[in-house]
Amino acid sequence: MDFEQYKGKYQLTPLEETEQSWTFFVEKNGETRICKRYPRQLDRFREEMAYLYIGERNLLNIPNLFFIGEDFIEMEFINGETPTTKDTIQNISLMYTKTKDLSHPKGYFPKIDLSKSKIYKRLEYLPRELEKRKFLDQQLIHDILSFTESSYDPSKHQCLVHGDLKSPHIIKTKNRIYFIDLALISVANPWYDLAFLFMEEKNKNGLLERLSYESYEFLGESFNVHMEEVQNYLKSNIFYRLLYNVIFAARHRSDKSLIRTINELQQILNE
Repeated sequence: MDFEQYKGKYQLTPLEETEQSWTFFVEKNGETRICKRYPRQLDRFREEMAYLYIGERNLLNIPNLFFIGEDFIEMEFINGETPTTKDTIQNISLMYTKTKDLSHPKGYFPKIDLSKSKIYKRLEYLPRELEKRKFLDQQLIHDILSFTESSYDPSKHQCLVHGDLKSPHIIKTKNRIYFIDLALISVANPWYDLAFLFMEEKNKNGLLERLSYESYEFLGESFNVHMEEVQNYLKSNIFYRLLYNVIFAARHRSDKSLIRTINELQQILNE
């Protein structure tokens, strides 16, 4: 069955639309479910594979899949609230620790390139993109290069990561915490994932230290790292993500958005 046939049988209410999928509420068998429709078959395949892989190994609490169509998936609707960062780290740390020594997931999921060479490649065109928008700041470019050369260390730890670990994808119910939207499950280090928790918080005052402590509490022993290392890993991965955001904003976003992302990058460089 494809999405058009499914849509003809059930009443769908639009919920969210992204580049990867369109999400709908659907009433079926007296209950509310979620239907996700994928414009590209690869995106449907990646999310289906992630749910099946994670579910079979009990790596995370995730919704049940009820039906898999040609270009859509029907799944359980989970309703709740956003957990604290500490609760999130505690619950997702199980996936990190269970997959840190496995080579098997690397055959299923893409590996994220967090190398310095990747950053240098981005720096080949970042000044040009900023100059087009009249936002080129040579001091910023200097600071990026300096941090990359002297401090950037994303960590060599490898495990499965969510890949899009932000609050809409983490749901706390009365009994447990669920993780949804698994299409970007990848192989990276846990600090890359947890950098998302820093980036979406508006109040950054003391946040890096708190997230570092909470990460160390649940991951320090398993990954054999010290508190100082955890903080550097987190800062490096936040920097990596923010650099990407600046480039994306320079190409696709308004001046206001670009200024905001540049300021966020400068703040983490000055931490």
